[in-house]
Amino acid sequence: MQQMKKLFSVLIALAFWSNGFAQQKVAPKAKPVVAQKSYAGVWRKDVTRRIDIELKAGAGGDTAKSEEEWRQFFVLLDGDLKAGKILAYNNYNYGLLTAKEIKELTKTSYDTIVVVDPVNGKEITKVMKHEFDFGTINKIRVREKWVYDEETGMTTIQITEIAPVRDIFVDGDYRGSQSIYWIKWDDFVKVCEQYTKADMLKMTGSLIWEDYFRDTALVKPKRRPEMQAIGAYGLERTALRNTRLLIEQDEDNTNLREVMDTSIAELLYNRALSGAVIVCKDDQNGPWGRMTSEELKKSITLPPDTLEVDDMGASGVEMRKIIYHDFCFECVNKYCVQEHWVQNMRKGTTVIDYAWIAPVKDSVVDGEYKGSNRLFWIKYNDAREILADHNSSHSRNNIEWQLWEDRFKEPRHKGRR
Repeated sequence: MQQMKKLFSVLIALAFWSNGFAQQKVAPKAKPVVAQKSYAGVWRKDVTRRIDIELKAGAGGDTAKSEEEWRQFFVLLDGDLKAGKILAYNNYNYGLLTAKEIKELTKTSYDTIVVVDPVNGKEITKVMKHEFDFGTINKIRVREKWVYDEETGMTTIQITEIAPVRDIFVDGDYRGSQSIYWIKWDDFVKVCEQYTKADMLKMTGSLIWEDYFRDTALVKPKRRPEMQAIGAYGLERTALRNTRLLIEQDEDNTNLREVMDTSIAELLYNRALSGAVIVCKDDQNGPWGRMTSEELKKSITLPPDTLEVDDMGASGVEMRKIIYHDFCFECVNKYCVQEHWVQNMRKGTTVIDYAWIAPVKDSVVDGEYKGSNRLFWIKYNDAREILADHNSSHSRNNIEWQLWEDRFKEPRHKGRR
């Protein structure tokens, strides 16, 4: 009986052991944790811009035809509003306007004045009729939503509303300008499609497009075509944007040069020198032509200095000493980015994509600034990992943030983040 118990105990032990072994064999191996590059997220800003309506000159420089086209278009727009075909919003809190309020904005007004009859010298009352002059509308305002996505590196501009703007005169004196009412961009496009005397959508889209490139931080390439058409209502263009990092001090008054062991410029140079990415030369209009490793090394080679020194020996003969200088990557705080712009007038969208980036070195001789030059160009996507590492420790002093902030320094860009 005892032998049977021992045998039974051994069988149970073997069963547990084999079961545990089997579980150990089929247990899945732990997958290695792969680090995912994290980006801060999405930046947003609401922007209102005022844009002058530039009249096209005809034969002999006459702009009467262009002025009449715009006047008739605004008459058509106002008629659709009064007929209830499209909606309008007020100029204060963007609340919906009623049909009565819309009529009040462009109604005919009457003044009563007392004049003297030149025949009998008697005073008479005369009623003066003042019809709303749509020819006084010489500007437009657009409301836009700007969004920058750090993950894609793209900036999207969406036009949401547009407003005709008229000048205000009192007794012949200019008092300012005023938006009459705001209209959704989609409704504005519908009215443009009804107007057959001129392509108002293309004319308005071109005005908005050209206003983007009045930004003083943008440099338009001179050699390549400034603007190309994409279909009937699309435009594209490349432009160069200059920016700089505030390398002296941050918000805590700490020296930013000590924050990172290696500067962004040096990291970009090492990436370019590795041969794993495309590197291009600069021809003052942007990236142009592949750059060899020897040319890349030459771009950061500084000319040596020659000094005449006295021989400290007995001969007393003057000797020349050549001093070589290492390139100071930490002194590079300027960068230039080539942007690719694409506009879709029907949708009211413009997309900006960063294509290339170049570190910019200042040239200083005997303490006097002599200009600057772009050292080399690499594709922006090849530099994004380096920039993202820097962004994680410099939330308000990095290239992407400076590029974003630079866009809204112009006085016509009035908005809030």
